[in-house]
Amino acid sequence: MRTFLSGFALLYLLIWNVLNAQDGIGLDSEPNWMDAEAAALWNEEIPESVTFTELVKKPISVSNCSLENLDPISWLTEVEKKSLLAYFKNHSPLKSLLEIQSIPEISVEKARLLIRTFSLTDQGNSGSLWHSFLKDGRSQITLRWGKSIQSTTDDSKYNSSTKEYFGSDDQLFIRLKHFKSGYFSYGLVAEKDAGEEVWVTSKNTRVDYLSGHIFLEHISKRLEKIALGDYRLRIGQGLILDNGFQKTGVSDFGSLVKSSEFLVPYNSVQENQMLRGAAIKLKLSSSLSVNLFVSKSKIDANISNPDTVENSIYPETFTSILTSGLHRNEAENEDHNALDIIQTGTQINFLHRNGNVGFASVFTKYGKEKLSNGIPYQLYQQYRSKQLYFTAFYQQQFKNTMFFGETATDQNMNLATLNGFLIGLAKQANAVFVYRNFSPNFHTHQSQTMSINGKSQNETGLFSGLNLMFNHNIQCNIHFDNWQIPWLKSRSDLPSTGKEWAVRIQYTKRKKWLMYAQISNRERQENQIQAKENELASIQNQNLRIHLEQKLSSDWTWRSRCEWHTFCKNKSRDQGMLIYVDLLYKSLEQAFSGNVRWSIFDTDSYNSRIYAYENDVLYAYSVPSNSGKGSMFYLNLRYKSIQNFTAELRFSYRFQYPYLLNTGSQISAETPSQKGIRLQLNYSF
Repeated sequence: MRTFLSGFALLYLLIWNVLNAQDGIGLDSEPNWMDAEAAALWNEEIPESVTFTELVKKPISVSNCSLENLDPISWLTEVEKKSLLAYFKNHSPLKSLLEIQSIPEISVEKARLLIRTFSLTDQGNSGSLWHSFLKDGRSQITLRWGKSIQSTTDDSKYNSSTKEYFGSDDQLFIRLKHFKSGYFSYGLVAEKDAGEEVWVTSKNTRVDYLSGHIFLEHISKRLEKIALGDYRLRIGQGLILDNGFQKTGVSDFGSLVKSSEFLVPYNSVQENQMLRGAAIKLKLSSSLSVNLFVSKSKIDANISNPDTVENSIYPETFTSILTSGLHRNEAENEDHNALDIIQTGTQINFLHRNGNVGFASVFTKYGKEKLSNGIPYQLYQQYRSKQLYFTAFYQQQFKNTMFFGETATDQNMNLATLNGFLIGLAKQANAVFVYRNFSPNFHTHQSQTMSINGKSQNETGLFSGLNLMFNHNIQCNIHFDNWQIPWLKSRSDLPSTGKEWAVRIQYTKRKKWLMYAQISNRERQENQIQAKENELASIQNQNLRIHLEQKLSSDWTWRSRCEWHTFCKNKSRDQGMLIYVDLLYKSLEQAFSGNVRWSIFDTDSYNSRIYAYENDVLYAYSVPSNSGKGSMFYLNLRYKSIQNFTAELRFSYRFQYPYLLNTGSQISAETPSQKGIRLQLNYSF
């Protein structure tokens, strides 16, 4: 079957090249790079981001522009924001918005969009905060229902309703919110996963998950922000604390430089990531700001009872922190909100003409100590219930080079450091180099930074990358990452090494079509076999992707992708392939829009699985793994009325051949299939 798929893919590429000889129609004004790479941000976090349409309606005044004004524009990197501000300051007053195209750090595509989002005139004061809080702004109500049914010829074997779950298979979501970008936001989010109860009498909130916030901005000259309830916060480059959204891709190197002052409301349905309490940002002067925060939250964890643990020296401990957020049966409910975490800290940021320098400290206290189970790779994990961290971070612009970094330590002087620089080589190229060194002894609860596992622990590495823009149409992205793991880790009983490289070449014909080819290779080490005192074996993952997209008319867009994945360990070799085709419809004259996808996949095992981003209803997204042999189909329909009412419907169907399921194991001669449906209603006023 895989030979047939490869032949079909090559034939399709030839036909597509012939079709591209025809002229296309202009693309939509929404940036096409806000897609899979930023899926989570533009779905879960979109209420705090200003969409392109809203920016055009209410442009930002160039004369009053500040870093806070640019924060809601999530498709601008930190480097690009600072370059904009520096240009506005050094060339004030601007004679024309077309001058934005001359800023070297900003691409031509983004510059064209920014021209439409700024104004040379002062938009004036929209009134006091309290007047806006009560009467201005935008209200939003979102209701969602979904259900997924997995079945075979014998439905009872796979239908989740036969399991011992307390609730039904229905998925429910509600969001209530009132906000005005740059001024205030307050709202509630509630969710029920499949298998959970709708009304939980044993909980004070009566629902499985409930999140709320009140967020105020620009309150007074000194009081910049106040967050009450659930919020997101970042310090520096995220070595000790960062529960914000972070892009997973590295095609835009500017996104590696994080905003060192990040405080926004929490709107996610990730149940164990929020900070819950209060935070304030004080602007003591034009060059000095202070952040203060305190949080007390409950998260899911496995608890060890001393009666069941032999020779335990603690009255009660926890063994691990859980992140699934599922509470469907008695065992999962026992772990629900089982661990208290208190976090409090201070952040001081000194601003100067070309950058900033900051210092912070964070105190963390767990309600229970962690149980030491004697596993060698967990030797350096923190088992005490109280931890204190200190950090220093910086960003410095020198001509066309941005230097950035952070160095953190705990109370035992265990270090973690990340330092790098991003250099702009006019508009045609930019390069980045980032060095990281995280001690095995350094461990924090909510770190999020650039590393293999996303945490600032047990890793040393050097990342380098180069972006080349040969002309307005052709762009090349290259990056290389080399790392060492100085201590043991799960599935590796010895210190290990790894490396990764990737090359992506993209050709764009503005307002007509886009094509890119990407090849990547990652090598790492893990145990030869899963037993103690192992030798390490080399693991290699190779991916080749060809992506094509064309505007067929003003309303219709064609998109397709072919991807191959090869997994090698010792002498074994697993291969996989995926092809999908999308057809998207969006008309400025019609209230209806939608898209449809059909995909087929064929992999030897779960090791050669292939991930593919899927369009969904607003505020929801999915990036499932495709393994085994099968096909997948989904249809998204959207209706938007003039009265700000939106209805969305999604239907999906996945067919899996019998011998191999997504788990990669042979379990049955039956042929499973999975059907899903999702309905969402959104009303804005």
